Amino acid sequence: MSEKLLRRTIGGRKTPADQRGVYADAEVTLEVQDLSRRAPSARAAAALGVTASQEVLTRFRVQAVDGVRVQIAATYFPDKVAEALPVLAEANTGAGGFLARLEEAGHELDVARSVIDAVNADAATAAALAVDEGTALIREVWTVKDTASGEVLAATENLAVGGLVEYVLD
Repeated sequence: MSEKLLRRTIGGRKTPADQRGVYADAEVTLEVQDLSRRAPSARAAAALGVTASQEVLTRFRVQAVDGVRVQIAATYFPDKVAEALPVLAEANTGAGGFLARLEEAGHELDVARSVIDAVNADAATAAALAVDEGTALIREVWTVKDTASGEVLAATENLAVGGLVEYVLD
């Protein structure tokens, strides 16, 4: 398939909360698989400034377009942030998602840092995305910081099926 099913734009994360639709670029079905405390991936742990064994609030989601699973996303929140905003532990965080909730709590957001590389799907990821183990995936770890304090508020790790998702760094 040459046409991308999903286009992720960094600029979409920077729009005002009342205009934000992180998934507004396509008809995305968002299935929350898990809301729990779990240890983040090594990259997300480094972004959060926690150890890879420290459990934090995690929002684990599978995203599909037209019934095709294209991406899984895990967002990790430091304890301080999770305790201040209990809505983050709910399946539906409301219009504008968790970014809007952080803004409503008085944070001015810096979402400009993304680290992107390629990985192969392990067994669990392959099952979640309905692809073969070893399938090439695009991994993006993006960090949300408070612009004034520099405090890390969240880190999200996206694992997207190569060829189905396009990232635009604007």
